[in-house]
Amino acid sequence: MRNGSSYGFTLLELLLAVALLAVVAATVFASFRATTSAIDRATLRGASAQAARVVLSRLSDELTAAEWDEQRDETFFTGATEEQGGGSIGRLQFTSRSHVWYPTQPPAVELAVINYQAESGPHGVQLWREEQSNPFLLSGGLERVMMADGLAGVEFRFYAKGEWATAWNTTDRHALPDLVELVLTFAETEGSREEFRTLVSLPTKGF
Repeated sequence: MRNGSSYGFTLLELLLAVALLAVVAATVFASFRATTSAIDRATLRGASAQAARVVLSRLSDELTAAEWDEQRDETFFTGATEEQGGGSIGRLQFTSRSHVWYPTQPPAVELAVINYQAESGPHGVQLWREEQSNPFLLSGGLERVMMADGLAGVEFRFYAKGEWATAWNTTDRHALPDLVELVLTFAETEGSREEFRTLVSLPTKGF
């Protein structure tokens, strides 16, 4: 508004300017939120992928070194998967040659009992790994480490003679399965899930 030599703005012009500023601010904020959310999802996905790689790689190495012999009572292989609260809760326990063995050592020294156990935690399902090194000696100690957190499920499946099973026990089966499948399902943001899996071939008659 012009008044002599002075200039100013009408109330309508001020309201339009405020409205335009609000629109620009809302657009910038929405873009910022979308970018932040995308970064958070990518970070979470990356952490899930890294945890899955560690678990799958380590379990694969241990399973390919699984030791079971019907003539040796100290060797065994057992596993199962149960559905709890809409998620898969799996467990797997077996004897494995997870350490270097030297011919001068007694036969039992090279063995370790490996146990993978899924448990409910405050942020979802947790996957724990336990290792009893030299379990047949008094010096054997128990290691317990959480391998992954924030899971929606941990599933083990076992294949032999053309069939898949959700449970296995060498006491009843009198053999190792031909294949073991591990499926890790991570709970992502906004209700989505990401799945990682591996398939491991076991030794047919131990070592």
